[in-house]
Amino acid sequence: MKKAVIALATLAVAPAAAFASDFNYNYFDGAVAFTEQDNNVDSTEFNFEYRSDLDASAVANTPDSVGTFWHAGLNLWTLDDIDADYSDLFGGVGIYTAVNPALDLGGYADLQYATYEVDTPFGTFDDSELALRIAGFGRFAATDALDIEGGVTHSTAFDGYTDLYARGMFAVSPEFQLGGGLRLGDSGDGFEVRARYNF
Repeated sequence: MKKAVIALATLAVAPAAAFASDFNYNYFDGAVAFTEQDNNVDSTEFNFEYRSDLDASAVANTPDSVGTFWHAGLNLWTLDDIDADYSDLFGGVGIYTAVNPALDLGGYADLQYATYEVDTPFGTFDDSELALRIAGFGRFAATDALDIEGGVTHSTAFDGYTDLYARGMFAVSPEFQLGGGLRLGDSGDGFEVRARYNF
C-alpha cells in the first residue's frame, strides 16, 4: 500500500501538458460516514474540511498547469458498540497538476493532532500524539455537473493506517455540491454522505 502512495505522489508532481485546471480548490465541506472496523465494531464519523487555493506563482518556476492549496479540518469518530471516541485535527499543504482539462492529479501532506478515549469498567484510557498524513488523489470531470475523486491516504497516527476512497460530487448549483462515496482500509470500510460549498 505504501508503494501506491509513493506512486500517486510521483504522478501528482510529474510534469504535465500546459492545461489550466478546471477544478475548484476553494471550498468548505462536511460529511457523515458509517463504517465497520476490523473487529466488527460499527462507527459513525463526522468530517469537516476547509480548503483554499494558493496563487500558483507562490511556487517558483511552476507551469500554469500546477497549483497549490492549503487545508485544515477536523475528523471525529464515535464507536457505536463501545464507549470510545477518536478525533484528529489536521492542517497541511498540497499540490495538483492538470493532466488534461478533465483530469487533475495531486497530493498533500498534513500534520495531525490525534486523540482517543476509551471508557471501560476498569477505568478510562486515553492517548494523543502528533502524526503525519500523506495522500495522493485524482479528480475527474465525468460531466459538467459530476466530479469524481479517488485516492489513497496514509497516516502514522498511533499504529498507522492506510485507506482507499472514491467519491462523486454532483453540482446542484454553482456553489453547492452533494454526493457520497466509499472507503476501504485500516480505519474501516463503509460509505459517506457529503455536502460542499464552493466559494
